[in-house]
Amino acid sequence: MEKEKINLFNFLGDFDANRYAPNGLILEPTGHCTGGCVYCYSSSTGAASGSTLPSDKVRELLREAREIGIRGIHWCGGDPLLHPEIFELMDYTREIGLFNNGMQMDPGSITKKVARGLVAAEMGELGIHIDTLDQEIHNRMNYDPRALQRRINGYRNLLEAGYPPNQVFGTICLTQETIQTYRETTDWFLDEMGASCVNYVTFRPEGLAREGLEAWELTPADMKRIREYLSQKLALPELLRTGSSDSIHVCKNYFAVKDNGEVIPCVFTRDLVVGNVYQESLQEIFRRHRELLTFSFEIKGQCGECENNDVCFGCRANAYHFLGDIQASDPKCWLNLTTPQSSEPSP
Repeated sequence: MEKEKINLFNFLGDFDANRYAPNGLILEPTGHCTGGCVYCYSSSTGAASGSTLPSDKVRELLREAREIGIRGIHWCGGDPLLHPEIFELMDYTREIGLFNNGMQMDPGSITKKVARGLVAAEMGELGIHIDTLDQEIHNRMNYDPRALQRRINGYRNLLEAGYPPNQVFGTICLTQETIQTYRETTDWFLDEMGASCVNYVTFRPEGLAREGLEAWELTPADMKRIREYLSQKLALPELLRTGSSDSIHVCKNYFAVKDNGEVIPCVFTRDLVVGNVYQESLQEIFRRHRELLTFSFEIKGQCGECENNDVCFGCRANAYHFLGDIQASDPKCWLNLTTPQSSEPSP
């Protein structure tokens, strides 16, 4: 019997998140990245930055994840393609009965050879991060003006190698810069490149953006307008029920191991560390902190009373980052009427 694949980015999955969580594990095998984003949440600044998990440690984590009940791995970072044995590790993932559910990488790393490797790895889906096609906006958001064309070329290499276009989701970090071109970029991903969806990432002043970029934040009114556009493009009105979050079905069903071994409930809660796999086993960390790692706790305020509670509990990373309380209501959601909405959204 063919195994069921678990899609970590399925906004409205048909499985019971509370019953089966977690289904997926996000692994950051390396913190290295040459993408050049000035706002990088994980503070990756180049090939010499970040830590790298030894391959034997990654294999150990994969086996431990399987014992916990994990069924699929999502590779993240940093840029996982910069781990020296990433393809061998993906092969091992399949050998022990897990799925390579997906990967989020710097598409500028996708050479023609790498593209063929990603096709052979039977990767469930790939996230292609291109914030804008506008060179001037890109230059304000990236240290390297040449990175934009490298990313586009890498994306095309992937498709030319035979990777299914509809197994790609675009990724756009929403800022006051990218909001100027989000429609054009979304249309390009969906209409020209054939991506199945676009994942909008909320900008938060953290990592490299911890100071000096606060003006890039969007208002809940901005978020509503952007989500409405995507909902219309995908003919998926249910998407609006998840507000500014990725939905319960995503957020309750994975937790993450960083490149330095730290275990966190979400890749966007970088300092909410519950343990380190260099000091104790992944199973033990999960056993002691399951409630936090799967967000199995009461949500306060309007998010806790929202009519969409069957699919959404608000973005926990937004609550943690902006309010300092992971149980608080999402301050970036337009459905949360207790937060300022802004009567003058960005154009």
